[in-house]
Amino acid sequence: MRKCNESGMATAVALLTLVVVVMLGLALGSVSMRHTHFQKRDKGLVEAFFAAEAGIQDCLYRLEDTHYLHGLPESGRTFSGTLPSTGRAYSVYLANNFWGTAPLSSKAGPIPPHRIYIESVGYAGPGGVRKKIVAHAVNAYKFDYVICTGGDVFINNSTNLYGTIRSNGDIHFAGTADLFPQYGKGSALAGGNVDIQSRLNVKDAGQWVKARGAVHLPIKVTGIPETHVVSQDISSDTTLLINDGTVNPPEGDARSYIPNPDADALLNSPDAVLVTAPAVYDSGVFDLAGKIWIFAGGVEFRDGAAISGAGTIVVLNSASAVFNIQIGNPDVPLSMNVLSVSGANGIVGTGAISFNKSTVISGLIYSHGSVSSSAAFKLRGGAIMTYGDAPVSLGSGAFSEYRNDYFFPYIPGFDPWLNGGRGLLPQVTAWIEE
Repeated sequence: MRKCNESGMATAVALLTLVVVVMLGLALGSVSMRHTHFQKRDKGLVEAFFAAEAGIQDCLYRLEDTHYLHGLPESGRTFSGTLPSTGRAYSVYLANNFWGTAPLSSKAGPIPPHRIYIESVGYAGPGGVRKKIVAHAVNAYKFDYVICTGGDVFINNSTNLYGTIRSNGDIHFAGTADLFPQYGKGSALAGGNVDIQSRLNVKDAGQWVKARGAVHLPIKVTGIPETHVVSQDISSDTTLLINDGTVNPPEGDARSYIPNPDADALLNSPDAVLVTAPAVYDSGVFDLAGKIWIFAGGVEFRDGAAISGAGTIVVLNSASAVFNIQIGNPDVPLSMNVLSVSGANGIVGTGAISFNKSTVISGLIYSHGSVSSSAAFKLRGGAIMTYGDAPVSLGSGAFSEYRNDYFFPYIPGFDPWLNGGRGLLPQVTAWIEE
């Protein structure tokens, strides 16, 4: 009888243990399922967030690349799209009052004159993420090239380039370069040779690598057909650009020249501030304040100094602009143009511009002499140009990026050369998050 009781108790304990284990297993399974559900939901919300962001950027691109801005006030334009990387969809609502003179009714309430309202929803299953912005219109400017020079171009490090490089001399790619189209243009065009020491990845099969001389190591060009890599090119794409000091090109012929500003318009601008003596800044914050700062004796920014605001720095013949400070940051480029010119029409200057620390900038970097950078350099909108036969030498041991895009600080004297266009663009006033 005792053995029977002990056997029954052991069975009961075993059954109870089994029940506990099963219950724990079910509980853990439930937690795991809920965790997986929340993970999927969170992943979906993240993807929806980026889809909503993509909708905003899509709308801004349409505003830049079409005539949406130039029509009558309009409330209720809608469109949709899909973020390719995730397949998540977005839908966008636009109320456009750029050219309005009175408030415009919209789903968000009255939109003031000279403003737009964009609302984008990114979808993840039945739910979604909504993002909204308000933007205003500003004047913006763009040239045809991301880099254009009468001399040679040296790309000395790993680089992303957005837009076309045009050189009267040679183009040297020392590091791996990715060449992306910007507004449909993303080629390398040399009046001399194209020298590829590492690899040149062209990101649009419709673009070209052309040299009036030779393309050295064409096997290192990827992304375009072999027929788009051309040595001994005789097309107008590699004809030497004119750089004879002209400031007003014949009508319809501006693309045959390297741009050269009208010195009188530049120096006599009501925004011009003349500094006659050589200037050195080694402390404090130099506020550009929307002005055109003309340094007749050159300018140098040293450790301890900083630059803020938006505007233009100009140095005159034989003087240099030297930046031994960090400029901008990865999230916010400094809106600044830097010019080195002779200061007299018809005369080509010899000054130089150099950036020696990390630089993130939006604007035109233009020199009658050389332009160089010896640290990471990111041009987030604008162009780099040299006139004469002085070189452009960019990057040393750090990743760099150059984008031929619209930039905002206005420079008097360049209007005849704005082949890429000038006009109103949306600039974000406020993000409204939900």
